[in-house]
Amino acid sequence: AETRFGILQILRYPAIGTGAVVSELITAIGLVFVIEGLLYAVAPGRLKDLAELTSQFSEDALRNCGLAAIGVGVLIVWIARSFLG
Repeated sequence: AETRFGILQILRYPAIGTGAVVSELITAIGLVFVIEGLLYAVAPGRLKDLAELTSQFSEDALRNCGLAAIGVGVLIVWIARSFLG
């Protein structure tokens, strides 16, 4: 029996070849650059302030924030793949 909520559910595509997966990966990386670029274009001063602020945090705190962001991102992708598409 096939499970609906497996951890690798976000990576499984029925009848899609490797080219489509690579295309989606490249698209996702491109969107990261678009969003990052928008932040620098719209609020460069705020990003400089944020960079100064992050220098005050310990490496462990920054690592934990990064891990939390990864978790939220995986959750969003899982919800989008499982329930919306």
